Amino acid sequence: PPPGLTEQRRSVPIAAGRRSLTPSTCIPRAAISPSLCACAGSTTMAGEAERRKRAAVVVLGDIGRSPRMQYHSLSLASQAGMEVDIVANGGSDPHLSLRENPSIHIHEMKSVQLSGVSKISGALALLLKAAIQFIMLIWFLCFKIPRPDVFIVQNPPSVPALAAVKVVSWLRGAKFIVDWHNFGYTLLGLSHGRSNVIVKIYFWFEKHFGRMADGAFCVTKAMQHELSQNWGIKATVLYDHSPEFFHPASLTEKYEVGYFHL
Repeated sequence: PPPGLTEQRRSVPIAAGRRSLTPSTCIPRAAISPSLCACAGSTTMAGEAERRKRAAVVVLGDIGRSPRMQYHSLSLASQAGMEVDIVANGGSDPHLSLRENPSIHIHEMKSVQLSGVSKISGALALLLKAAIQFIMLIWFLCFKIPRPDVFIVQNPPSVPALAAVKVVSWLRGAKFIVDWHNFGYTLLGLSHGRSNVIVKIYFWFEKHFGRMADGAFCVTKAMQHELSQNWGIKATVLYDHSPEFFHPASLTEKYEVGYFHL
């Protein structure tokens, strides 16, 4: 292939609008990790007669604000021919292409709010929230969706998502894949400090359960190097890049944006 073509095909676009998606903006099947490709397989008539492969995409957050996970879902459904169950919190709507795709099924969990407890004790609120979210994830992933062949979970947040998905993947005999967007303990350290005991526990949790995954994606080579050298995790780099429908704003669009911000 021409220089740079292989790298380009391994990239993942970020959405920034509500316009329609095209197949070219999805993740090519070649970019999916080997363990996931093994689960996906090829869409043959014999395979269809038995059972379509199935993936569960887990986001402990607003799926409408997770464009990368939306594109994973669309790619798995459109290019790998899989049935996709998205388990995520409600909030903003995902892209229209996902909502209209008959192979993508969105299962919305309620967000956990413990504002009253937070005023009394921040640490207690974090523990209660994590416990409630863990139970909710176990319930949805075990009983609300059909058995998948693979779970793909967004990280962060690591607590309790990584532990919950690992437990369910073991119970249901599915692969466990982590998509590393960032390190959760570093984000927590911004508000609590790296030396805080909660941050240290979070770091152990994230590293321990992250290493138990059957495969991993990450967003940069720098993160890939960090995961490999210091965490013992081999991850495949899937870059984020702008989709085709990004373009310079027209005069009309500039006017509309300026008008609605007056």
